[in-house]
Amino acid sequence: MPPSPQKPPSETKVAVIGGGPQGLCALKNLLEIGFDAILLEQRDRIGGLWAYSDDPNTVTVLESTLANVSKYKNCYSDFPIGKDEPVYYTQAQFLDYLERYADSFNLRPQTQLNTTVLSISKSNPHGWTIKTQNSSQETFSHFDKVVLATGAYHTPSIPTLPNAPLFTGQILHSSAFKHPASFINKRVLVVGFSNTAADICAELVAHHAASVLVSHRRGIHVLPRIVNNKPVDLFASRRVASIGAAIAALAPVKSLGLVEKAVADLSEKCWELDPAWGFRPAPPRITNRVMLSDTFVPQLRDGSLKSVANVKQIVDGETVELEDGARVVVDAIVFCTGYHRRDPQFLAEILGGEEGGLVPHRLYQNIFPPKYAESVAVLDSWQLGSGICEVADLACMAVAQVFKGAFEMPEEDCMNKEIDAHHRWVDMVLSKEPAAAPKVVQEGKWRAWLHAAAGTGVNENLGYGWKGWWFWVWQPRWCSLLMGGIDSPYIARLFERRRRKWEGAGRAIVEANEDLERRFGKGHEGKGGKKIK
Repeated sequence: MPPSPQKPPSETKVAVIGGGPQGLCALKNLLEIGFDAILLEQRDRIGGLWAYSDDPNTVTVLESTLANVSKYKNCYSDFPIGKDEPVYYTQAQFLDYLERYADSFNLRPQTQLNTTVLSISKSNPHGWTIKTQNSSQETFSHFDKVVLATGAYHTPSIPTLPNAPLFTGQILHSSAFKHPASFINKRVLVVGFSNTAADICAELVAHHAASVLVSHRRGIHVLPRIVNNKPVDLFASRRVASIGAAIAALAPVKSLGLVEKAVADLSEKCWELDPAWGFRPAPPRITNRVMLSDTFVPQLRDGSLKSVANVKQIVDGETVELEDGARVVVDAIVFCTGYHRRDPQFLAEILGGEEGGLVPHRLYQNIFPPKYAESVAVLDSWQLGSGICEVADLACMAVAQVFKGAFEMPEEDCMNKEIDAHHRWVDMVLSKEPAAAPKVVQEGKWRAWLHAAAGTGVNENLGYGWKGWWFWVWQPRWCSLLMGGIDSPYIARLFERRRRKWEGAGRAIVEANEDLERRFGKGHEGKGGKKIK
């Protein structure tokens, strides 16, 4: 659809709901263009999941959590992580990065903490009324546009165990696992194969639980953070990713199979997995995150952990029967079984949906509800292996340009047709993985659209059209570094186009590659890390 008449950004009020990594960069990108934007956060601090709380009813990462994406890939496009900072951030370090980002771009004056959104309703054809509560006071405010950055980790998913009332020990979800020292000398059963399960198992072993069993119904791909002496997330350069995207465009299902085989082979070569541990068969990487852990497999190998079958039922106050008929005696059960998304009715009506469909919402590019594409954006309906800061920043650049009216969106019926086509693809390739289907995107195609909407110039200058070839002829060494070196988030701010260019982007790209070489050696063949035999 041609951009409709828009008020100037300075006269356009935008509400960003949620103060995690996505909400913060949404606020920053909107303010950068000149929108009158404000962020509403229900907690007393920014940071989202990374703002640790020991309240069992508040979902956060553990204090001991280590980021699964390296600093080279998990940073904002114009706020670099220094060369002297660690390759993988801890919880406290990542939270500090987010807070420094907020301070650097002066986001705090536009942030309202301790503010709960109670409802969002259409107040007129061009605006929204948001009802909020701060302390005991309820307020109604009008906004022209709304960005939803509330995250997908809402309601803990806890399976119902037959005879659960018989169990006299402790049963809790991973979201309530806050004090690992309280499990000293206890026999603990961890249910689930995931990054969260790996983190919790490591904490239980470190805090001297009497025994730690990990129960699961299927496998998972598992990798260390460093493979062949470089961060595992750096295996695909922009050149490799571009080739992969081209293959996916021609044969989307076949390309998924090729990626699955590559990840499975890499996992086997890294660890030489014992079949008794149950890592195979593994669900597809596109719907289930790869487990990144440097401790999980070694602890299985040395006996600190034991892999057992899926839980069947409770037998008595301390005995659990497994699906293979074995029985185990435990003092506590920790469910690492993910979360349900439970949108309030007012939000479900805005986002649309399909009864019984794998994908509960109808979102163009997994961001925009077609009926309200010029005034509503959702920033949590994708699942990628990339860093949250990098992909959220790119998505927020795109949202800001759409809201400004600078990027031409399709007509509503065309958006719906594209959504239908995407849902058919989801149904075809993910019918056995319904839980993760709502957040799946075809990554290469999706990223290309984000770059086009944001106006980064990346598609043109680093593609295979005439501009891309000219850039290579004009600056071959520089082009080779961009295509074959780190596929850095800073590239999104390198070229002069619609979104604001960052003059420091080129220097930051060079310094990131130099830092990688300094740490891991020329060609990244330095010391340390998991060697592939």
